[in-house]
Amino acid sequence: MNAVLNANRNASKVAIIDLTDLRSPDIAGRKRLGEEIARACSEVGFFYIVNHGIAKEKIERMFDIARQFFSLTDEQKQKLSMANNNSYRGYLPMKTTGNDPTMKGLLLEAFHAWQEHAPGDPGVAAGKPLHGVNVWPAQLAGMHEEVMAYAGTVTALARDLLGIAALGIGLPEDTFLRHFDQPLSLLRLIHYPPQEPSETEGRFGTRPHTDNCAFTILAQDDTGGLEIMGEDGEWVGVPPVADSYVINLGEVMKIWTNGMFMATPHRVINRSGKERYSIPFFMNPTHDALVCPILEDAGKGKAEPVFHTTVGIEEGLTSGEILMRLYKRIWPSIDGQQVN
Repeated sequence: MNAVLNANRNASKVAIIDLTDLRSPDIAGRKRLGEEIARACSEVGFFYIVNHGIAKEKIERMFDIARQFFSLTDEQKQKLSMANNNSYRGYLPMKTTGNDPTMKGLLLEAFHAWQEHAPGDPGVAAGKPLHGVNVWPAQLAGMHEEVMAYAGTVTALARDLLGIAALGIGLPEDTFLRHFDQPLSLLRLIHYPPQEPSETEGRFGTRPHTDNCAFTILAQDDTGGLEIMGEDGEWVGVPPVADSYVINLGEVMKIWTNGMFMATPHRVINRSGKERYSIPFFMNPTHDALVCPILEDAGKGKAEPVFHTTVGIEEGLTSGEILMRLYKRIWPSIDGQQVN
């Protein structure tokens, strides 16, 4: 299957890629799939995947849980506010940001569940950034177990994608994977209320940005509203496709491939008149993994727009440094400032 939907970034299209051969013992078939994925990563930076191996029922159950969580009272959700911890876990209220007063709050609310760290974990005990213990609502029995089981399933898919993406550009399959022994992976449940026409100018569900992870695996409902930036600065819709995930590349993969893969700008505006829910999973490397080019002279030399999330290829930061630089600006914490 190689159907496409129209998109104009770099005169290419947002491909729908069939992952049937993802775990095939046939190395030639897997290499062909890797090359198809690599083309999508280098030409657009966004693509859909189908036949990915995750049951539709599991994904639908996550949307059920998201709707149940966001239906809790404000008081119940606020008890889990990430403003009560320093690891950006728990509830993010509507229109809330971090310690950068220039950042306008977004028309979304979210719940964050990170890679689990036990209370006795050395990183937690030492207060290492982004290490902590997730918080859960007492009103939703079983949410903890179900959400983390789903996160584990998506993590396994992400590892397979990392391996085959390396294979697709002629690298050993463990080239990227070696940086994920203890990933700082994040699962977000997000609720976007319908935006009034007056709120679509300069106010976003999610502002234009690039992701700071290696890549994102997104489950979106049938509402629509996700858009990517085309090569001429126009915004192109990435509409829902049944039984698919949307994959987009982040700054980490851009840097590791020295610009061969794109970290594509995207945004969300919910013009549908309906509630919108999405469940993105962000595959972040281990905290201390160095993010610097693995390939030489791979980029196309094309100037890309700069956003608050952009990371320079030459910066030589660790995964943790990249994430903390961004999160301090956009999300509240117990030591940060909350701006509404």
